[in-house]
Amino acid sequence: MFIRDDGEGRPGSGPGLCEGREELELHRMIRLPRCGYGLAQAFSAMGTKELGRAGESLVCRFLEATGNEIVERNWTCPRGEADIIARAQDGTLVFVEVKTRRVERFEDDVVPELLVGEAKQQRYLGIAGEYLSRAERTALVRFDVAGLSVKDGEDARLHYINGAFWGDR
Repeated sequence: MFIRDDGEGRPGSGPGLCEGREELELHRMIRLPRCGYGLAQAFSAMGTKELGRAGESLVCRFLEATGNEIVERNWTCPRGEADIIARAQDGTLVFVEVKTRRVERFEDDVVPELLVGEAKQQRYLGIAGEYLSRAERTALVRFDVAGLSVKDGEDARLHYINGAFWGDR
């Protein structure tokens, strides 16, 4: 089930999903303004790793703007790397996988739920377990996926999915 969005990162009118007392937006499609995000060069001039880091920076700014605290970026352990680990306002630890893609047309937007397959999900579960084993306190955990479509001269488009997958561990 998806929550409707007005396209500007605010909940739209219509039915919502309630979790506890607060509404939880499961899916958001947001335009991220290209100005003000500190990107020094055009997306087309960036190499693959540089583009990925730029996408992660955009997602971090989005998360902070929506009340989340960035705890770690590019946290690594023997099981792999978590792009972003954030803490939501309710204390939940949020592990975010970021997928950034260049597009020629925005009709070719990234569909993030199709980019994070079973193997990547299992890897993220292992990374989260490793992170929590080192943490000083326990926390609820959520796994989100951010798919960012970028095109030179245009605002980036972000598909953000809260709770994109869950672990049974």
